[in-house]
Amino acid sequence: MQASLTPQQALSNAEKLQASGNLQAAERVLQSIIRSSPGFHPAWHALGMLAYRVGKLDIAVKQIEQAILHGGDLAMYHRNAGEMYRRLGQIDKAIEHGLNACKKDQKDLDALYNLGLAYADAADFANAIKTYRKALKLDSNHGLSWNNLGSELEKSGDKAAAENAYARAVSLNTDHAEAQNNLGALYSEQGKLDEARTCFSQAIASRP
Repeated sequence: MQASLTPQQALSNAEKLQASGNLQAAERVLQSIIRSSPGFHPAWHALGMLAYRVGKLDIAVKQIEQAILHGGDLAMYHRNAGEMYRRLGQIDKAIEHGLNACKKDQKDLDALYNLGLAYADAADFANAIKTYRKALKLDSNHGLSWNNLGSELEKSGDKAAAENAYARAVSLNTDHAEAQNNLGALYSEQGKLDEARTCFSQAIASRP
C-alpha cells in the first residue's frame, strides 16, 4: 500500500479494481493493506469475498473469520461466513454464524433466508419453517422464502400449507421455475393434471 493512502482509501481503490474486473490487482492491493494494517477488518472481509467470487470457498471463509477476529463482529460478516460454511457442508458452523447474524441484525432478510437454508440442509424442518416465517414477516413478498417455506412444510407432511406457500411464490413471480415445478408436483399427486401441466409448462418456459 502506498504510504500516502489510508487503509480506507486503498480499500476504495481495490473495490474499483474489482468492479472493473481486475481481480488480481484488487487482490494485491488488499493483501498490501493487510500487511501494513493487519487489524483492518474490512480488508479481510473484502479479500474473503474476492476469494468467494472465484470459487475458493475454503480460503474465503478463513479470511472472513479473520475479519471477525480483528474486531469486525458484524452481522454481514457472520451472514457471509455462514453461507460459505453451508456451501462447504459444515452445517453446524453455518447455523452458528447464521444465528449470530440474525441476533446482531434482526431485520437482515438475507441472514434469515440463509439461516433457513442451513436448517434445511440439517433436515431441521421445524427451525427452517420458523426461520422462513420470520423472513416473511420482514418481507411478505419474498418469493424465495415462500417457495422454501413450502418445501419444508411439504417435507414435514403439511402438504396443504405447502401448496399455499408455493402458490404464493408463483403469484409473486410466474417465472419462478422452482416454485412452479414444486406446485405442479403437488397438483400431480392430487390428480389435478391440468393444473400440473400448466405449472410444469411455465417452469420449462422460465428455465428451458
